Amino acid sequence: MANQVNAIVPYEVAGNGPASLQVVWNGLVSEVWQLPVQQSSPAVFRAGSTGVGQAAVLNQNNSVNGPANPAARGEAIQIYATGGGQTTPPDTTGSVEGSSGNSTIAPVTVTIGGADAVVLYHVSAPLEIAGLLQVNAVVPAGAVPGEAVPIVITAGGISSPAGAAIAVR
Repeated sequence: MANQVNAIVPYEVAGNGPASLQVVWNGLVSEVWQLPVQQSSPAVFRAGSTGVGQAAVLNQNNSVNGPANPAARGEAIQIYATGGGQTTPPDTTGSVEGSSGNSTIAPVTVTIGGADAVVLYHVSAPLEIAGLLQVNAVVPAGAVPGEAVPIVITAGGISSPAGAAIAVR
């Protein structure tokens, strides 16, 4: 979007909050904002730019999840998010992850349609910029089928905002 700024909070600010944020663009300088710093602040990426709707999720066969291509209950899905917090071993701000990814320190849970999903792993997404979180989870048998089933990631006791959804058959 033309009026949107995307940034990764540097891992180095952990434990040093609040943090100062200032945007400089094309010679224009914004105010300085003081922002609280938390261990984690997960948010599931969405397929569109509205902040609600179809979550950025791949089905077990690596196809994109959506109403025309729902995930089956009992299958593993890949959920893409941000805000998982520091990893072990520690990630480096701006680095590209190796092929295996580093696990988040904060414990991660997933609910799909309010049902608890089994989390297979939660890592910095392999071969991507540190800060992109990949969570693999099994769609619970108790998830009610539908085209827009709510999905929530919780990291370190902090839940992602409502509004992300996946298709389940």
